[in-house]
Amino acid sequence: HNILNNPFECETCGALFCESCINNYLKQFKTCPNNCPDYKLSKAKIYTRKILNILILKCINFPKCTYQGSYWDILEHEPIY
Repeated sequence: HNILNNPFECETCGALFCESCINNYLKQFKTCPNNCPDYKLSKAKIYTRKILNILILKCINFPKCTYQGSYWDILEHEPIY
């Protein structure tokens, strides 16, 4: 329930999920969290990716680090564990 990290989408209902969140969920359940029929997961569509890039975010280490950048730039700036 934060800003999406490497977004994935349910092609049936359009719900968006972080890659790690949906992967953890799918280890226990084999359906969309919204119980969609014919569930299919894919990388988020280009429009979603473009909208995310409008966001200007501060580094997770703020105020120690004052870096601010677009969604995709902040992902490159901050290491993902």
